[in-house]
Amino acid sequence: MSMTLALHTLSAAMTTNKTRMAEKAHEVATGRPKDLARSLGANLQTYTNIGAEVSRNTSLSTVTAQASLKFDAQSSALERFFQPIQALTERMIAQRSAPGEANGAFLDMTSALNTAYAGQSLFSGTSTDRPAIGDPAALLAGAKAVFAAAADTASGVDAVLDFFRSDTGGYASSVVATLPTSGEVVGAAFTQSRLATALDPALRTGLAGAALAAIAKDTGSGEVARSAMQTLTQASGEGVELRARIGTQSAHLDRAAQNFTAQAEAGVMDQKRMEGIDPYQSAVELIQLQTQAEQIYLMTARLSKLSLVNYLR
Repeated sequence: MSMTLALHTLSAAMTTNKTRMAEKAHEVATGRPKDLARSLGANLQTYTNIGAEVSRNTSLSTVTAQASLKFDAQSSALERFFQPIQALTERMIAQRSAPGEANGAFLDMTSALNTAYAGQSLFSGTSTDRPAIGDPAALLAGAKAVFAAAADTASGVDAVLDFFRSDTGGYASSVVATLPTSGEVVGAAFTQSRLATALDPALRTGLAGAALAAIAKDTGSGEVARSAMQTLTQASGEGVELRARIGTQSAHLDRAAQNFTAQAEAGVMDQKRMEGIDPYQSAVELIQLQTQAEQIYLMTARLSKLSLVNYLR
């Protein structure tokens, strides 16, 4: 073999060696082949499909986890809503009259219904850009007005109850709460996971009871106080069911998020197996290629020196 041909052969070997070193260095650094398509061959489409499923499950995990957090936030708000009801009921049973904080309890309850999470109103249904109850003080004043306009105490109590429970006028006209038409689609399954709104019957009953307690305090009426206690007791029972429903849906969404995360992680593992890269083996091969590069360099240097000597002769 001539000197020129030998040098050309070594140059080609060095180029090949550099290419392979780059590939192995990439494998060691990333754990993936540099030319993934060539490595996978006929399995490339399967690999791509798994990647799409991983992205989908990751996205669904994020969505359901965020939804679960919203349900948790609403659960906490419901605790704040029903806490004054329990306190009012206990005080009224002990005193047999409405306590002085009845007005404040009503406002605290409406404040709980105006809770926002991540900038979105929790009890406004799909109208998340606005608080559920715009003017709580005006709402209480409206309930007191319908009681005052009634012919007698019994009619006044019925008027207050109707004010909160009717779907036309009164409380309903003061509340911003657009009810969703359906639940959320999570993955392939349809779920009825739905946040409560300010129009939920348990919340209406609770506010009606608090309003009656405030009216009883203003009027000193024992009849109104008894109606307030009955209404508040009913609200407490309905509230237990409502909070249980919200808690159950939160747990359901939390499990769904965990399931989507597990599926995404399984998909990533499948892709890793398909890539078939052993980082330790790649590191060993990289060291071997570096050694070969040094040998090629030394051989090239020697031949180049010999070539120069021959030329000088």
